[in-house]
Amino acid sequence: MLAVPKLCPGCNSVKSRFPLSNRKATRHGIKTYLKTRCMDCDSYQKNVTRQLRRVFAPPPPHSPCERCGRMPVQLLLDHDHATGQFRGWLCRECNSGLGFLGDNAAGVGLALHYLNA
Repeated sequence: MLAVPKLCPGCNSVKSRFPLSNRKATRHGIKTYLKTRCMDCDSYQKNVTRQLRRVFAPPPPHSPCERCGRMPVQLLLDHDHATGQFRGWLCRECNSGLGFLGDNAAGVGLALHYLNA
């Protein structure tokens, strides 16, 4: 089987399919998305998250999500993937929702425009 070249959206370089990260993110056993960043970009993002966790201590147990106010079992570190800037501690639903909307204000704005139409 031949490797099909693929564009990494993280670094905008074309790489063969095999070095791409193919980890599946699951929730309750259901595949929600397939990561398509190259392994270098994936490794870089892991390092950024690890460094932010060292600087920003997790909130105390039973703290609310900074976006919706719910009190989940676990809060996740939210950061801007383009700049590495820490944004806060969110529940899994809020963190995933922002990611699915493109992790930027433009994506959230388009979703808001769609809902108001």
